[in-house]
Amino acid sequence: MKVLFVCTGNTCRSAMCEAYFNSLSRKNGTGEVLLAESAGTDAWEGEESSPFTRTALAPYHTDIVDHSARRLTREMLEDADLIVPMTASHKARILRMLPEAADRVRLLGEFRGGPARDVSDPYGGTAEIYSLCFADMKGPLDNMYCELVKEPQRQE
Repeated sequence: MKVLFVCTGNTCRSAMCEAYFNSLSRKNGTGEVLLAESAGTDAWEGEESSPFTRTALAPYHTDIVDHSARRLTREMLEDADLIVPMTASHKARILRMLPEAADRVRLLGEFRGGPARDVSDPYGGTAEIYSLCFADMKGPLDNMYCELVKEPQRQE
């Protein structure tokens, strides 16, 4: 199964989600079955992830050093089994690009266990803001992973 995380620039939120999800999948022996990729609706192709993404992911033994931003394409959306945008506006943009993907699009916040809400963009913020952003995404990412492998979800 291929999961596609989508944000704006593909240097912060979706990049951290991709790195953490793939690390989680490898650690649990599902790396060959569950694979994550990421893209940005307005990404500059090839841009590196923010240095603060490394800081935010370090406590989780997750490396993002080789990340290179990709601009979202229709082909990426067609290829993904599950498309996970960070905000309602990203979701709307995805559905304008590929309306028939509606049944495969779920906001990351939908995996929170309560009402879905957008994930704030840490771009331009401090290392602490990036860490808080990842902390906000970690629970939904863990829940999503559990759902995809059919394990009980944890409650936040």
